Amino acid sequence: MNEIERKFYDAFINEVNGRPGIAIEEQFEIGKYRVDFIVNNEFIIEIDGHDYHKTTDQREADYYRERQLQHLGYTVIRFTGTEVYHAPSNCAMEATTLIIDLLHARYNRDRRVN
Repeated sequence: MNEIERKFYDAFINEVNGRPGIAIEEQFEIGKYRVDFIVNNEFIIEIDGHDYHKTTDQREADYYRERQLQHLGYTVIRFTGTEVYHAPSNCAMEATTLIIDLLHARYNRDRRVN
């Protein structure tokens, strides 16, 4: 885990501290892909550092990879390294809020169906 990923991880752990049902794993393998973080085995969090995401080819590869992961049923949440470097707590709060909102929406939808 690099410095920027560590900043996000620490902020995320702090953000979800005490909230049941939210578990994060780092450097998780999904088929041929390694993702920065996975939450509850369904939400992928990617931190795009400048070194690996600056060229058009690298960004196109990222977009393709993201579509493949979405096709497998994952929700991908993406932040730039700059965002995380300057405001890791804000990024962690945004990711946590999105995850909780999506989980609540699914729960409510499933309750209406059943």
